[in-house]
Amino acid sequence: MLLTRLALSQSQIFPAFSLMSSATAAPLDSTLGITLVGSLVLTLLLGIATVQTSIFVQTNKQIPYMNKFTVLVLWFFLVVQAAMTSHTVYFYLVRHPGVSILDIELIWSYTVNCAFDLLLTNLTEILYSLRLWQLLRNKRYRVGLFAPVVPLILVGLALNIYIPLKIKQVKHFPDLLTVSFHWAVVLAFTSSSLVDFLLCLALIYALAKAGTRLDWADTNAAVIAAYALNSGAVATAFSFLSLIVYLLIPTNFLFFALRMVLSGIYVNSFMAMLNARFYFQRPEGLVNVTLPHGSVILYNNGGYANHGAPAAGTSNHVTINEAGLPIFKPKAETGQLTEIQLMEVKVTKEQTETREE
Repeated sequence: MLLTRLALSQSQIFPAFSLMSSATAAPLDSTLGITLVGSLVLTLLLGIATVQTSIFVQTNKQIPYMNKFTVLVLWFFLVVQAAMTSHTVYFYLVRHPGVSILDIELIWSYTVNCAFDLLLTNLTEILYSLRLWQLLRNKRYRVGLFAPVVPLILVGLALNIYIPLKIKQVKHFPDLLTVSFHWAVVLAFTSSSLVDFLLCLALIYALAKAGTRLDWADTNAAVIAAYALNSGAVATAFSFLSLIVYLLIPTNFLFFALRMVLSGIYVNSFMAMLNARFYFQRPEGLVNVTLPHGSVILYNNGGYANHGAPAAGTSNHVTINEAGLPIFKPKAETGQLTEIQLMEVKVTKEQTETREE
């Protein structure tokens, strides 16, 4: 009798314990547990992206506003996705503690999370494509690359609308395993991975051709890191990893956690590309113009400064950290040094003496 009363009082004080004992089996490690880990990593990546956004805005005050607007939009989308992820985890772990995830309806924030995941993927791919378009001057190279890339991006945009609408119709999490649009998810992951791979290879090639200066780098590690940031190689590898995990273990939420982390990697990789000159390049400016008397006028974000002659071996080509940037350029950039006109004035001794008189 005493044990019965103790059990009753325990269930009244801690209702989660009684719910947990009667809940249907659903391993937390592979569902909400891995989702919580992905949410924490995404929050960390959001903090890094916030710092990178601040660096970009403060160190690029003279670039066109469209570039700043694009960076802020990417950062805002990542904030929304992180908020939706936190809401999903909070709903299942705090609002319904001890209840199996299989017995609860699919929360709306999960659908919004998936929509912003696909949206961030498409947007970053488009921005990388714009930089590559500016780097590739040969029309044959442009047609050969963008012939497969553009249709794949358009497919991704269409699936970005189709998949969230289908997920919205799902009532419970188990129904996600038997949905009829499984092919659409695989196609979306595959198309984005292929686009990332093609853009990565093309950017490595184009940057190697456009930025031949290496005087800004002290070590090979700096060059490799700069190429990894500028080409989006890290995001490409992670994109293929999430696709493989989804194909092998679709019943595990590991792919969902990887997709959350991938969104943060996309945004941070793109912002790191924009800030690569700040991270890697030495204090020299972007354009070196040698004058007849040997001095050099350097242009940077702070304006023009007159310096001595460049070091031996310095090339006038831009580095890989500036080639093709900024993404959006006006037709006539103000403050850019395009032409230097020299005028020689000869003053004879007689003219000087006459002027003094």
